[in-house]
Amino acid sequence: MNLSNVFICIGCAFAVASGQVLMKVASLSWNEMGGLFNIRTLSWLVTAFAVYGLSSLVWIYVLRHIPLSQAYPFLSITFLLVPIASAVFFSEKFDWVNVASAVLIVAGVSLNSFVRQNIS
Repeated sequence: MNLSNVFICIGCAFAVASGQVLMKVASLSWNEMGGLFNIRTLSWLVTAFAVYGLSSLVWIYVLRHIPLSQAYPFLSITFLLVPIASAVFFSEKFDWVNVASAVLIVAGVSLNSFVRQNIS
């Protein structure tokens, strides 16, 4: 996998994570506004779906050019990005379990990329 494809995969992971965070913002707005059919809540929800939908289209592009077995590990980065974003934006807990999980995820993605690159 070439470097531009790696960046596209990472960008897709960031877009998926952003969509998840925006869905959380929409849910908080829904609670605060007391209903789904509020312009603020619907705006957040439409934005979340747009970002998530765009990331799905990029993912389809990725799968046209990269084997799924090589591309999929990059989506695991979302399991790192979403907890960090939830701690930063929503003051949710980020403890040693999150850190250990993040280290394992980054190590796994790095190992997968390194081995695939050196085998090919």
